[in-house]
Amino acid sequence: MDGPAQSPRVGIVSSSENQRALLKALLERNALCVVFAKSCGEFPCMLRPDEVDVLLLDLAGEDNAEQELLDVLLAQQAVPIVFNDSPATRLSAALLNGEWGKALARKLTTLAHSGRADGKTASAPAATPAPYGEKRQRGVLPVSRDVQGGTNNVAGGRIPGATEAGRRERLSPAPQRGQVQPAARVWVLGASIGGPQALKRFLAALPRDLPACLVLAQHIGADFIGLLAQQLGAVTGLRVLSAQPGHVLTHGEVVLAPVESRLLIGAGGLVRFTQLSDGGIFYKPSIDAAITEVAARYGGRCGMILFSGMGDDGVKGARTLHAQGGEVWAQDAGSCLISGMPDQARKAGVVSYSGTPEQLAARLMEHVRDARAGAQALEALG
Repeated sequence: MDGPAQSPRVGIVSSSENQRALLKALLERNALCVVFAKSCGEFPCMLRPDEVDVLLLDLAGEDNAEQELLDVLLAQQAVPIVFNDSPATRLSAALLNGEWGKALARKLTTLAHSGRADGKTASAPAATPAPYGEKRQRGVLPVSRDVQGGTNNVAGGRIPGATEAGRRERLSPAPQRGQVQPAARVWVLGASIGGPQALKRFLAALPRDLPACLVLAQHIGADFIGLLAQQLGAVTGLRVLSAQPGHVLTHGEVVLAPVESRLLIGAGGLVRFTQLSDGGIFYKPSIDAAITEVAARYGGRCGMILFSGMGDDGVKGARTLHAQGGEVWAQDAGSCLISGMPDQARKAGVVSYSGTPEQLAARLMEHVRDARAGAQALEALG
């Protein structure tokens, strides 16, 4: 990319031939240069990192090759990556009559230029990537299969300065029950399309000793939550883990809500799962369900932040939380890939603060530290 006026070179990877054609048409209609549109199996032998400025990975969550390709890309590639989930593309394109394609093209352009400015593309190895097996022999971390979830949104490629030791520390086993103090303050983070990129920026700006627990409900495929935990854990000092029955919510951690079960929180922050109902839940995990559960347990000692996403999931929960005196914040429209969810909450009149991911992080630090100081002062008064 010789200058800011040149169209970014986009590579599309999808297991679906129809999706490859749809995405290619959407991007070319919006003046982007699609240099290839390949299946997951074709991709490793085709890409030279100096030929593409940004990758668009379309995920259906049904192909083992997708999971393996994601391992390879996150461990080896320096090219910015955008994750998209196939059903969301079809739904968005149908509902928004092309506006989704325009928004995606704008964000791809921004990310491609950002990657060039950061030197990511220039620093990518020139050699053609090796086959899957050879990549794994070089120590690519496998994605955990014992947790539920996934990702369907934006990622920034390799994380500068991230180390395997850092990942192991951040994804280390949770302390035993008896060794931890249950969280006094819990915040729910809700996100969908564009969420992972915003969440990385948000979490990177938070200290590891944050006096709050964060529960993340990210709309995601059921095979990718381990990958999401790795991505987020690589940029933050907070502990990032998938929710498991028997875990106790504690400060300084990010707990990813399950996709195929409903999260329940018992006395003392004890995590439990229950079966999802047969109908009535369109989004998984449900942000509304997560915030309703947290609000029932923590009341005014909890809050929520809605990040980038399409639809209205989270609005019902936001109203419930607002009625109980909890804080409701949202990502500003300008920094979202898709601002539908935050906009719907703002239209409901329950959002008291909007900002970029970094501004939201700064505001959260100030809020929870003030809340902790107030609680300590009351305790001192006896």
